Amino acid sequence: MTMNWSDHYFQLDNIYCVPSVHGSLDFAQILRTAFFEINPDCIAVELPEAFMSPVLQGVRRLPYLSVLAFPDRHHRNHSTYHYIPIQPCDSIIEAVRLADENGTELYFVDKDVQGIPIPKVMPPDTYYLTKLGLKTYCEQYLQGMQSSNRGSIHYQRELEMAFRVRKMAKVYKKVLFVYGLYHHNRITDFLQHPVEPTPDEIIDRDEIRLMHIDESTYQEVLGTMPFQTYLYEIGRKGLSSFHMGIELPPEETHKQIEENVKDAYLEKVRGKAERLKSIKTLDSKVDQYDNLHEIVIQSRRLYNREWDDQAPAGKLSIALSSPEITPSSMII
Repeated sequence: MTMNWSDHYFQLDNIYCVPSVHGSLDFAQILRTAFFEINPDCIAVELPEAFMSPVLQGVRRLPYLSVLAFPDRHHRNHSTYHYIPIQPCDSIIEAVRLADENGTELYFVDKDVQGIPIPKVMPPDTYYLTKLGLKTYCEQYLQGMQSSNRGSIHYQRELEMAFRVRKMAKVYKKVLFVYGLYHHNRITDFLQHPVEPTPDEIIDRDEIRLMHIDESTYQEVLGTMPFQTYLYEIGRKGLSSFHMGIELPPEETHKQIEENVKDAYLEKVRGKAERLKSIKTLDSKVDQYDNLHEIVIQSRRLYNREWDDQAPAGKLSIALSSPEITPSSMII
């Protein structure tokens, strides 16, 4: 099989691969661009087949956020749960969403296993994807990284995914395959030199639950900041094979949104400072509340100065109209 790289994917014969960092807006956009360039007959993603129904249900709820939760059966009383966030800024979720919206055949090709160990990997900032391109970013990510150990859970998953995708490639003209970048070396090796996988373990997944996320936990679940996720959702409505940029509201609208956010925050801080100043201690010569009041006021001034120094949202790379634009998941 001949390997060819483009800006948004690499190709092995009729298999088009998008190795990704999970929970990344930049990789979600790369995937979306690749989809419209390739126009695949089917999409394969790194998720077990047993998860397809609840994941599709969660994807159809977007932009409302969900998590797919399932118990760790290795843990006593099954009291520990793993979860997969269903969030817009993730390449696998975006792939599922595109398949569902465009009537493209969709396959979940990962091996269903229990107790997946999470590799301790700190990927380079995915913003560099827009500067370096996919090939160079992948090389930097994988530099010095050891592939999964033979016989390990990750090894078995990689072998299974590659085997199933190769079978799909015999049926479909163009297969788009989306998986975690950590698995890249093994998967490309297995795609070129196939090995028969071991039979799947039958795992009872009756306890899979799709759950709504309370807004107080968004920060813990989202891989991308909420405001950027909001911009991405706006952008999706205007994206097509002809225009892959991010469409934003008019500049004056954005400016007003920013000013409203700033004013609301500063008013809240001012109110806290005034309340602190009105409270007096009875048993201390040093009025600690006056000191706290001064700290809050100084923080407000610093925030105000930093806000005024920031670049306008319209100039951020996420907001550029350009073809180059671009839990945390427990499944890697």
